[in-house]
Amino acid sequence: MTLDSVKYMQGGASRPLYIGYNTQLGKPAAPVLNVTNSYLWANTLTVGSTGGGAAYADLCPTLAVTNSEGELQWSLNIGTANDKVHPTVRIGAGSLVRQYRNGGSSEGIEFHRGVDVEIADGGVLATKCVGNTGYWGMYLMSGAWGTVCVKNGGVFSTDIFTCKNDGATEAKHLDFVFDGGVLELTKGTQDLVPIALKCPEYQGFVTEGAGMTIRVGEEIVHTLATPVRGAGSVTKTGA
Repeated sequence: MTLDSVKYMQGGASRPLYIGYNTQLGKPAAPVLNVTNSYLWANTLTVGSTGGGAAYADLCPTLAVTNSEGELQWSLNIGTANDKVHPTVRIGAGSLVRQYRNGGSSEGIEFHRGVDVEIADGGVLATKCVGNTGYWGMYLMSGAWGTVCVKNGGVFSTDIFTCKNDGATEAKHLDFVFDGGVLELTKGTQDLVPIALKCPEYQGFVTEGAGMTIRVGEEIVHTLATPVRGAGSVTKTGA
């Protein structure tokens, strides 16, 4: 499915938008939502959901966003708690994909299993909830594994990380890889909570090539309590 030069709104908490849902064997199992030159709004967007039993196929959903804005009020769920789901997300030039709510409840951006995310060429993935202390920000779910790559001026923006993934292993863990990408730490209701990812010997922040820039604005304080691994540089900018 392609959205090109349109405004698309999927309304209501009971009407989440799924890319792939309970795909049975023999059915198309690689659905794609391509958003270009458009605006997309939904309460919740889930990139991949399946029953996962013998009757269900491995599911390979893709969200690709170029020169567009996507806004989710409650959550963006990348994958699900099932190893048969392999979500791919590409956020490119001129694009902003964010979970945002000004007042009221929300969850944030959830990272599940088989994650393959790339934010590049100035694209932005962001989460923010104003006036609510119950949301999770960038949320590493239990069993999460895969890679989030921020490169070539891509921006990964949040005021809080939450990590439930306390069973990460060398074989299955979630890395945030920066190669010329920006980690933007913003002010929020929970910005004083330390950024401490569990199992740091296996998962966390990795720098390669052009390295990682940490951008923090004036009068914003964050405690980075997770090691940064890799051969790339780390540079702080901002106030």
